[in-house]
Amino acid sequence: MSDRPIHLFAWACVALLLFSVTARPDEIHLRDGTHLKGQIMRETPEAYLLVADGGAMRNIPRKAVRMTLYDAPHKAEQHLDLAKARRLCRDSTLGTVEILPTQAFAESALESISTARTSIWISAYYISSSQGGPIRSIFDTLKEKAKAGVDVRILCDNSTATAPSVRNANRNTAAQLAIAGVQTFFLFSNKAQHKKLIIVDGLTLILGSSNLSLAGTTASNELNLRTRHPQLLKNAMADFHSLLARAIPLEELDNPK
Repeated sequence: MSDRPIHLFAWACVALLLFSVTARPDEIHLRDGTHLKGQIMRETPEAYLLVADGGAMRNIPRKAVRMTLYDAPHKAEQHLDLAKARRLCRDSTLGTVEILPTQAFAESALESISTARTSIWISAYYISSSQGGPIRSIFDTLKEKAKAGVDVRILCDNSTATAPSVRNANRNTAAQLAIAGVQTFFLFSNKAQHKKLIIVDGLTLILGSSNLSLAGTTASNELNLRTRHPQLLKNAMADFHSLLARAIPLEELDNPK
């Protein structure tokens, strides 16, 4: 009896092992709060086939899955059938999206702001500086950019739906930033201005749940994203301008028209 099938099987096992060791893992986040790492090899309407860290193969029922994260874009393209999605949406333009939890948001915001050449537009609910932490670096960089001639504008909340402590913090922080030339505008309404985004040079968009505060950049559980997708940027800039047209600058805050 030939031992060739045994050799082929052995080489297949070695190849699978090397693949699982050298490739960065995909992630499957389950509805029970846990998550698994490995390589997603196949996806069916009923389950995911995962080669978990260590080499064990597992079938994960789709109904147990909350979210999947693919390391390689081509795998997402294949498993999620993005080509079909583009056809259905009549949009052939794909953009990369970076997922930013709390600390990653702070790092990404600082990095993006630091590279600004023409403009930094920010929409925020709550802005509050600190003597330390990443938020101090973010606000210091905003001041430096404004002094260098970059158009730095912040749009934030002053609604009756917002607690006085938040409104006072927004106003105090805006006054500190104004010394360096940062322009802050306030929206008066009975609805809170809760949109949070950063647009840098019209080329980079960061949006999500993080406030520009110490907690929002270090301690809170937040989720944000960064993208350079042209259509998303176009929509975000249009929305920012529409809100700005109704806002009041800091110097007119005591006498709104």
